Amino acid sequence: MEVGTKYTVPIRTCFITHTDELMMLVSSEKDSDLLWNYIYMLESFCHRYIHLALSTKNGEEFVKNADTIYFENQAVIVVKRLIFTNDMKVLQAVGSFLWQYKSIQTWDIFIKVLSKKKDKNTISHISKAIAILHTIIIKKQENFEKLISKQQVKKLIALFFLIKQKTSTTIQCSICINLLNEIMENI
Repeated sequence: MEVGTKYTVPIRTCFITHTDELMMLVSSEKDSDLLWNYIYMLESFCHRYIHLALSTKNGEEFVKNADTIYFENQAVIVVKRLIFTNDMKVLQAVGSFLWQYKSIQTWDIFIKVLSKKKDKNTISHISKAIAILHTIIIKKQENFEKLISKQQVKKLIALFFLIKQKTSTTIQCSICINLLNEIMENI
């Protein structure tokens, strides 16, 4: 509840001063629900307090601080170790975390998740990442080759066609297919 209030600085400081303990906790967690929450906690923290640091008190100083850099590097290392998990819920969180860093690995992860997990929440989650990718590529904000390959786009389109035929998420699947087709035309 304190995130986003006047208590931002103490929360930010608490995370950074306990980096090793926090990373050890995440690394040693075996419960997929807790691990899923921890990954999203790391993603949220890195996004809000590091990537959007200008919106917090002394944000620029905080981002350049060696302890902050260490925290972010450790978070990336810990999450990347989970790329090979067989737990699709955890893997989805890993993909989401890596998408924050615009990693091309994100799409291989999401392809794997979609091939096994086709519920509305999963599709919605991955649809948001596709929408962000679409905006970046259409507006030519970044070099697309570093974001997604044509092969990954083709696999995603095929998966969404398959999911569309077998589930009740036809509208959302159709939207994703359209966005992915536009992405394909622009890469």
